[in-house]
Amino acid sequence: MGLDILDIQFRVEKAFGVELTHDDFFEVMRDRDILVGDLYNLLLKKLLLHDVARYDIRLTYLKVLWMCRPLRNCFPARMATVKDLCRTVLATNYEEMWGASEIPFDDRCIEVWRQLTGILVDALGVEADAITFRSRLFQDLGAA
Repeated sequence: MGLDILDIQFRVEKAFGVELTHDDFFEVMRDRDILVGDLYNLLLKKLLLHDVARYDIRLTYLKVLWMCRPLRNCFPARMATVKDLCRTVLATNYEEMWGASEIPFDDRCIEVWRQLTGILVDALGVEADAITFRSRLFQDLGAA
């Protein structure tokens, strides 16, 4: 593992009071890279938390469709695909989408995500907007 990963490991252990082993990182490694979402899930597992809201795909899909309804006749500028549109809608309306949700979720999961994002921003010098569940530590965020 590179220095950035060791730095991230140290910071995560200190911030969350958990112990991460090399085996933990190898478990979440895919194709010699680590998805931020997998690291987040590892943290939740270590903290004995479960992000229920993230896994209710059907409800999320329906809410995104409802949010995109006013835009159904034309894409806004800089939107090339439906995926771009959905990402933008999710990013700008996340609080509204889950604020009225009937899905039980633990506020601690949101705090874990915020802290993890802060650690990655500080350790890797990237913008917070660049960090998503699908971001790869090495290829997308430049970890060494």
